[in-house]
Amino acid sequence: MPLFFASRRTNLSTCLALTLATTCSTAIGQNIPHLPPEEIIQTGAASFTQRPQDDERPEEQFTVKWFNRPLTIGGEIDTKLRYREDVSLGRRHDDDLRLSLGLQLEFFYRLTPDTSLYIEIDPSYQTSLYAEDDDTDTSRKIELGELWVYVGELGNHRLSLQIGRQYFGDQREWWWDEQLDAVRVQYTDDSFSAQFAIGVNPTTTISTESDRPDPEDEDIIWLIASADWAWTKKNHFEMFFLSRLDHSPTPNVGDIISEKWLDNEDAMINWLGLRSRGRVKSDNFGKVYYWLDGGVIYGKETLLEITDIGDNQSKIDQRRDHTISGWGLDFGATWASKLPYQPRLTFGYAKGSGDTNPNDGMNRAYRQSGLQSNDHRFRGVNSFRYYGELSRPELSNLTIRTLALGFPLLKDSSLELIYHRYTQVHASDRLRNSRIRTRPKGKHRDIGEEFNIILGMEDWQQLELELVVTQFRASKAYGIFSGKKASSITLQVQYNF
Repeated sequence: MPLFFASRRTNLSTCLALTLATTCSTAIGQNIPHLPPEEIIQTGAASFTQRPQDDERPEEQFTVKWFNRPLTIGGEIDTKLRYREDVSLGRRHDDDLRLSLGLQLEFFYRLTPDTSLYIEIDPSYQTSLYAEDDDTDTSRKIELGELWVYVGELGNHRLSLQIGRQYFGDQREWWWDEQLDAVRVQYTDDSFSAQFAIGVNPTTTISTESDRPDPEDEDIIWLIASADWAWTKKNHFEMFFLSRLDHSPTPNVGDIISEKWLDNEDAMINWLGLRSRGRVKSDNFGKVYYWLDGGVIYGKETLLEITDIGDNQSKIDQRRDHTISGWGLDFGATWASKLPYQPRLTFGYAKGSGDTNPNDGMNRAYRQSGLQSNDHRFRGVNSFRYYGELSRPELSNLTIRTLALGFPLLKDSSLELIYHRYTQVHASDRLRNSRIRTRPKGKHRDIGEEFNIILGMEDWQQLELELVVTQFRASKAYGIFSGKKASSITLQVQYNF
């Protein structure tokens, strides 16, 4: 373990390879029941292995014998057409129409009765069909996605081990929804499960395009842990811990750095949180699905102020150190009624603390990890960005109020009408990680509102269709852009095999 923490990416890869070799050699000879791929993926707690997403693989996938063991081949074909208009609130010409085509190939192979290998290959094609500023581009690439080995029934038959590039996703994707190069250990009982993982961002991506990873994502080690207690069949209590250990070098004032190596934010941050979620049922009124997420953040960060001096180089002008301490809260409920047409009514409230004085050495603003996607469903067939499909803000110095009305359609289809209202906790000229390209002015707290219409249809076997229509309307926080609107329409068709 000391070697792991002292090393960088190359040493981590060596460590993973050695551990993998040891695991595979010791696993041979054990005997566990044969499990199909989807059960292996979901073995253990949902916080780490269950896929909280929409795609549904068919029950019977293409399987062949290779060295007398089953090799299952599956995946999905995905087509997305997206039109966006005025995402800079009319400040510049930015309307565009973009087409994305993707193929995800999944290979699942049982190495031994208790050891399984998973490999994912992701060819993709993206192109701009129209750009108002004539800045069109096309991207073609083939990437290696997940690549892991899973070993189950270890120790007391309740432990499992997963090594390699793997997916992390919690139930609401409020904490994490990302792939990491990691080692993960899980314990699973009838009503309790716990997991621990250590990993890094997959900066050594194998791809036909040689795009360099963002310097801010390099030299970061993640510690991830969670526990889930099902205190009744339909009600859960969960605990989460996440630590971001940034081991990248921090330059000093006056240093000149190449822009391709520039990382202007280094941080050692920890998150600790609790979640309660579940269902309450009434014979007369229907079902109520509730959630409550709470988290605190603490740690330290170093921010660099830089000046571009030309020739793709920058000079470090100032270095500021901050202590971080903040909190975040997200709660709500969905009432699945027994009224005619079975409407579902959802309300949600989320708030992340803000910072009143950026110059006092203490940053009291909550922030999410960067691994999250804030993607879940309100009992409909589709998951979506529940903080807004267009603006997609991070929960930081922000209050979000949500109302939604949903209806089931046909057998496996649904319609969701969603409204969000955004207010900053403290007026600021920054809205962290928002997709709206114009920044607030920092004089008013009222950010604006967003309307979402989400239609999901899954009534055809293996075929999924999703239509998302969104509009964001800016308010006083944007000054002269108050009242301006941004909008988007997205059509996605997915075939699972």
